[in-house]
Amino acid sequence: MGTWGPGNFENDYALDYINEVIDKYIKEIEDLFNDEYAADLDELGEGVLIPNVVIITAIIENTAGYIYKDIVKKWKEKYLNIYDSQIDVLGAKEEYKIKRRKIIEETFEKLEDLSRTRKIN
Repeated sequence: MGTWGPGNFENDYALDYINEVIDKYIKEIEDLFNDEYAADLDELGEGVLIPNVVIITAIIENTAGYIYKDIVKKWKEKYLNIYDSQIDVLGAKEEYKIKRRKIIEETFEKLEDLSRTRKIN
């Protein structure tokens, strides 16, 4: 394994470890989307899924870890579809709905800006 700098994540072991940590959050998000109801707004969508996106973002901002852009785009599209289809049923006020949707969009966009394009051979 190699070291290329003095930083905390500038060696293969640390980089492998941080990507394993990120992968755990990715798997949890994927599992929520794969369950019929888990990603719903009144289930784990707002309480677990969105916080996991924020956690992945914080990790990537502070390390050499990464996530692929196509994954983040897929999540954003799926979650905004869930949001749009469920928020009215929950009785949220119009001002809240607009502000919350904007925050969700910005949350995914921040991670998307940090993500990598997957190279396909």
